[in-house]
Amino acid sequence: MIENKRNVIKELKIALNSPYLLDFSLESFYGQFRCIDGCTNCCSYTYFLPNEITPLPRYILHQLNEIKDGRFEVSRNNKRCIFFNESTQFHCTIHKNRPLRCRIYPLFPLIVENRIVITFEPALKMLNQDGDRNSCLGIGVKGDSLQSMIDDCIIFIKSLKSVPALLSTIVLTNMAFKTIRQDNWFIETEICSNNLLDNKLNTC
Repeated sequence: MIENKRNVIKELKIALNSPYLLDFSLESFYGQFRCIDGCTNCCSYTYFLPNEITPLPRYILHQLNEIKDGRFEVSRNNKRCIFFNESTQFHCTIHKNRPLRCRIYPLFPLIVENRIVITFEPALKMLNQDGDRNSCLGIGVKGDSLQSMIDDCIIFIKSLKSVPALLSTIVLTNMAFKTIRQDNWFIETEICSNNLLDNKLNTC
């Protein structure tokens, strides 16, 4: 276990010192995303990472459950996040304090062959061949740039240093990555070097 922990953290360090990649399917939507008020497809399950806990108000902390791998799961009510509330904006009572896991949805970072790959949430159904809308209503809707979400993806993956058990689940071979993609293809597109990111994103 200790050796495996060292290995995944080593891979994280290598990935953070390499230019990250954008999944081709994501690049095609770059700059085309807007969180839709009334869409609640991402409100069923979420968690905070250890480094997100300290500044949280007590009423949020009381609804968190620490699990074996180090994450803090948010309690649920009828299969919904406990902070889900239809009468509030975006149906979230902690929207300003929501975890990184929520902030980056529908994006998700993986480490593939020692490179960070920003892709869509693996469980998310992408546009099909007929162009029908997927389960995230905001994808493809003209709105905010995805760049801030991509930056949060880098912060998210850096935070996984404190939860190596979770980190190990997103370290994949290229073949494994292709397998989880429904369309079974992956085009590497280098978009940014880490040295262009904000200074607060220091390497491990």
